Amino acid sequence: GGPKLTSEKAGKSRISYNLYIPLIVGMPEEADQADFGNVVKYSIYRIAIDDEGNEGEPVHVETVDRGEGSYLTPDGLPRKDFGNIDIVDPATLAPGRYRYMIETQRANFPEVMSAKSNILRIDPPQLPSGVENVGQDEEQGGFRLQAKAVAGEGLLRVSGSSEIGWLTICSVNGTVVNRLRVAANAATVDISALPAGVYVATANNSSVRFLKR
Repeated sequence: GGPKLTSEKAGKSRISYNLYIPLIVGMPEEADQADFGNVVKYSIYRIAIDDEGNEGEPVHVETVDRGEGSYLTPDGLPRKDFGNIDIVDPATLAPGRYRYMIETQRANFPEVMSAKSNILRIDPPQLPSGVENVGQDEEQGGFRLQAKAVAGEGLLRVSGSSEIGWLTICSVNGTVVNRLRVAANAATVDISALPAGVYVATANNSSVRFLKR
């Protein structure tokens, strides 16, 4: 089927995006591959939105085509292997509202399929107040969490620099989809029931995003 694209802030004036192709509900993986074929090309565009909600002309950010040394390889990639997270738009953006658009081409389907992301706002820089703000360490106590979904197996492998304890998995909109106790520094979690998308795993105040294909 067609692609999906989400975006999030990557600093005060940058935006990152996550891309993948969810499996059509009720369609087996083999049928998707037979009907649509490998992903052979995709392009990303940035769209500015004015105060009245009107979208400007799309601005090209990147295009990836199949070929030697390319992420898509000479034959392209099957749907289940296609996707990436935390790709940062190299542009430093002026204050305003933005969204992104993806266009994909698949080998067995002649039409270009597209999708648009959520809308994000880049705020104007704040004037200095004269008071220095000291923030907390990102990783309290030195704990570090790692998580990686195994494509095609419906499993999430998590590991920590010490005992993980309570592990919470949320969708990107904050909905808790799983919570479990891990009395070790590594575990494998069944995520086969989760729809394809970007999720956040959190334990001991350390968070990491992962992509379920």
